[in-house]
Amino acid sequence: MLRGEVGLYVIGGVLVASLLVREAQLLVVGLILALVAAVSWIWQRYCLVGLGYRRSLGQQRAVFGEEVSLTLEIVNDKPLPLAWLEIEDTVPGVGLRLAPAHVGPSHIPGRRLLGILLSVRWYERVRRHYRVTCQARGLHAFGPATLRTGDVFGLAAQEIEIPGEDYLLAARAVCTGKPPPVPPARRSRSSCSSRPRRSASTSCSTSALAVRTGRGRATTLKCSKR
Repeated sequence: MLRGEVGLYVIGGVLVASLLVREAQLLVVGLILALVAAVSWIWQRYCLVGLGYRRSLGQQRAVFGEEVSLTLEIVNDKPLPLAWLEIEDTVPGVGLRLAPAHVGPSHIPGRRLLGILLSVRWYERVRRHYRVTCQARGLHAFGPATLRTGDVFGLAAQEIEIPGEDYLLAARAVCTGKPPPVPPARRSRSSCSSRPRRSASTSCSTSALAVRTGRGRATTLKCSKR
């Protein structure tokens, strides 16, 4: 009723009429409407000033079936409180389970909207924590997000889009443990001798051996036991 120029004309008409007919109650109604319009204009103009939003994942890589923490942080860095703040953050539509959360449909194919409605006081920081369970492999994108807020009367609203995205890579689990020990093979009886056998070619007696050369001379060779 009090939006735009039409609201200003209505308030001005009420004030002028109250002065013409000299009606005090009508004047009070006109002043209240003017106060509401002023408060609504101030909220509409400064509601997005100093408003921050951040999304953070506990890790960027996960395996199938693993849970990853998701934290959403809202900061209102100004002396003006926000009576209501609506957040719509885009999350993966399939392959991930988000809890506890209220998730609705999205205009983006294969995506869903995580809806949050809260109030933020002046100079307040609010965090919301969620658990993300990886139910499908692949690269999952979070974002963008849309923030919408306005005055306490609901007469005016402003919104801003946060274009940043965060990614979570879900891969197949890889076994990194050591393989089980292999039992030692049984030794055969043939390989369990206490001493290695010496070949006849390498062993010789300690006695002297006489070898005749081609010239008829005898040469004496002495071998020691090895």
